[in-house]
Amino acid sequence: MDKSYYVSKDLAELLNITEATIYKYIREGKVIPYNKDSWQIDGEYRFSEEEALKLVDAQEEKPGLSTKDIADQLGITSYTVTRHIKSGELPAERKMYKGLERYFVKEEDFKVYASRILRNKQEKLYDETLGFYLFQPLYEQDGTLAARVLQLDELIIQSINGERLSLEEAKNLAPTKEKNSLFNGKKVRKPGYVAFTFPASDNVYSSTYYFMDYVMNEVGLQNALVQRNKSTISFSVRSFDLPIPAEDNPFTIEGIVNKYMTQALVCYVKIQFI
Repeated sequence: MDKSYYVSKDLAELLNITEATIYKYIREGKVIPYNKDSWQIDGEYRFSEEEALKLVDAQEEKPGLSTKDIADQLGITSYTVTRHIKSGELPAERKMYKGLERYFVKEEDFKVYASRILRNKQEKLYDETLGFYLFQPLYEQDGTLAARVLQLDELIIQSINGERLSLEEAKNLAPTKEKNSLFNGKKVRKPGYVAFTFPASDNVYSSTYYFMDYVMNEVGLQNALVQRNKSTISFSVRSFDLPIPAEDNPFTIEGIVNKYMTQALVCYVKIQFI
């Protein structure tokens, strides 16, 4: 579709149905004109390309997955999917469907592509609605560790006993004291980064989580990137200074750096015990 908008007659011709049927679809909510409230001024109903495609898709079995299908399933944009098709990263064929020629992807090719996209997809580091950040420790009123936020997209807050806590239960616990650097710090402009690869763990006492939580508090969420799969967590941080009080060092940072740092590029990282 190359037009800026479509009218009822266009859709009727595409679907080989009457305009009266299009009006019926509008009343039933199957298709929604973007000028529904002002169509009398415009003199006709007008439909966006996306809305027109939605109606077209509903009329006939598609010869594969469309770019919109893939984008919706993976939580990315249709533009990204199309870009990957054109670069050869995602095999696809242009096929006629309801009078339109579009890209379609085979199910087996989609599965390979999806596994790569999901493997490399950045984890959300803070959920403003929930009020939690990734790997955040939560404490009892007496200051002892009670639980930790292990996942945000599908919320997982796990207690020290290995039990999953509800959102209500977690909110009754005491969060760590707020540090402005988590949210208000400046984005680092120095070139380079340092990357760590940790084994995934559901142990809330894991030194991995202490380390990532500490670093994010020091450098800010905007300077960190987390990616994960079933067995590993990749943690990347832009160039930073990292002071570590030697008397308050629960995760032996020198050992973590030596064991888990997997990549560095033009990196400026200064770790200083004070």
